[in-house]
Amino acid sequence: MSQQYISPVQRTRFIATLRQRKDALALNFAELSVLWTISDSAIAAHYHGQKDPVTRMMAVRFAKALEMPLDELLGPAEDPTPPEPPNPFLEMDAARFLDHARAALNLRFALNSAGNLTWQTESVPTPQTIAAIRHHDMQLRWLVEQEARAAHKEAERVRAFEQQKRELERTFAQKQTDWERTHRPPAPAASQEKKQEFMQSSEATAQVLRNSHSLIKSLEAVKYEQGRLGATLTEIAGLVRDVLFRLTTQPLPGATDINNTHKALSAQWGQPERK
Repeated sequence: MSQQYISPVQRTRFIATLRQRKDALALNFAELSVLWTISDSAIAAHYHGQKDPVTRMMAVRFAKALEMPLDELLGPAEDPTPPEPPNPFLEMDAARFLDHARAALNLRFALNSAGNLTWQTESVPTPQTIAAIRHHDMQLRWLVEQEARAAHKEAERVRAFEQQKRELERTFAQKQTDWERTHRPPAPAASQEKKQEFMQSSEATAQVLRNSHSLIKSLEAVKYEQGRLGATLTEIAGLVRDVLFRLTTQPLPGATDINNTHKALSAQWGQPERK
């Protein structure tokens, strides 16, 4: 008669039940051997999963020892739930999964104040992704922490570089100012320049006023001379009219009258008399 063996699913359930019962009784293998009337070596071998396959006859003996039905000890021959598909993320190491999750799955990881790993994404992650995050939780926390420290050090380095750059620029500007002050003639102050411009403009204005006064005096002198000339011409015209009137209305004068007329004209024009 051939041996009958239980299925792998039943063997897994059998081992789990055996371990649970031994831990509950808190007995060693020798004590269980006396209690169950099964050799301690057989109990130890099944407890550690060293017996594969397990015969159905041995399962019956353990069912009687444990005082439970065989169906309850072994369960169904096949697992009613279909096996889950293999998770490729579990085969990756933590660093590779972190890079893949950021690039392909658009996941953002961070550590909260309690040091726990948190993540955010715009879409709902698949169960395989969540299982991989839980599987690599410890390694992911360490990687994210190291990245945060590196980012902090880089920020501190950039800040120190910018501070040093500003100090160098300030020192260079001070050195340049000192050099210009010692090697170049000082430029006139703005107030001094304005004062010079004001003095020059005031002097130019005074010169214009002086020229204007001179021009006014010259015009007045010309006008005065024009007035005198006009008066003289008027007097000459009057004398000429008077002579013509006398010549036309009176007989020709003698020598004495001509001489008297010449004296009168000479006295009028300020000329010396002819003797």
